[in-house]
Amino acid sequence: MELKATFIKISLLFFLLGCTNHNIYKNIEDKSFVGKLHKFTILASSPKLLSLSKEAIKDTNIHLSNSPYTIVVESSKYPAHCNNPLNISNEARFDGYVKITLKKAFHKIYTIQADFYNDIDEDIIVELLKQMKEDMKIK
Repeated sequence: MELKATFIKISLLFFLLGCTNHNIYKNIEDKSFVGKLHKFTILASSPKLLSLSKEAIKDTNIHLSNSPYTIVVESSKYPAHCNNPLNISNEARFDGYVKITLKKAFHKIYTIQADFYNDIDEDIIVELLKQMKEDMKIK
């Protein structure tokens, strides 16, 4: 029930905001880790994304070291544009998304994802990492 209400709210925001802002979707998969994490390793789906992610990590004061907890950064780009009528009718009003997943081995702890327009940049990764840090109470 709660998931359905959340989906409806997110859909409404998406409709109202249109192409002007990106939307953030997040979920704490395992609440037992909230407030208990402080060091991480990082993986990314491409060298460019890894470089952007490492720079973003510096801006968020998240500590990287040898750790069983991994921040996985992925992105996907779609050939969609806000002015394409077909994409607007299908609600595909973004050019791609970036997703950050916090894991311990194969166990998902936290997931956050945001749409982006044009091209992915460090700012959106910083925004997602800061939100993750706040949600998971990372010091």
